Amino acid sequence: ATYGVFPVKQGIIKEKITHETAYVLQRSQLDPDRIWVGTRTGLASLYKKESQWIEETQSNIIKDSIKTIVEVRGGSLWLGTEVKGILKVNFPVDIHHPKVTRYDTSHQLPEGAVRVFWAAGHVRFATANGLYRFNEKSNSFLPDKTFGNEFADGSRNIWRIAEENNNIWLSS
Repeated sequence: ATYGVFPVKQGIIKEKITHETAYVLQRSQLDPDRIWVGTRTGLASLYKKESQWIEETQSNIIKDSIKTIVEVRGGSLWLGTEVKGILKVNFPVDIHHPKVTRYDTSHQLPEGAVRVFWAAGHVRFATANGLYRFNEKSNSFLPDKTFGNEFADGSRNIWRIAEENNNIWLSS
């Protein structure tokens, strides 16, 4: 069975908005009427029009299973995939024409899943080999020692990162 995304209003489940399995929902900071949806087969967008949420778009370019989403200043997205590194998505024209860049082992990321999170004012990349950060100058990833060497030396699988009241929580 495919579940999708359902709006719930006053405890009542309304008709399904998307028909694709959804893994993550991320409300846009740039446009609060938009919710990004990471699905089994890519990236979707829900948009609120006249108090109704509708599926605005499903990207035909992105076909990876999207497990995590971070939106950065200016509206770019970092997308964490299940097995193929990460994707950075820019929207130079509009959301219907994304520019997608894939980052993987050729950019010094370890193989496998990469999950993206926002913590301590930056995008953090969680992998089976610890935390990474993106270096724009070299267009590659470096171990992220912000929270200590033990989280960047390759010995710990970082599963989740959460920030709450100036505390950073790492699931390892």
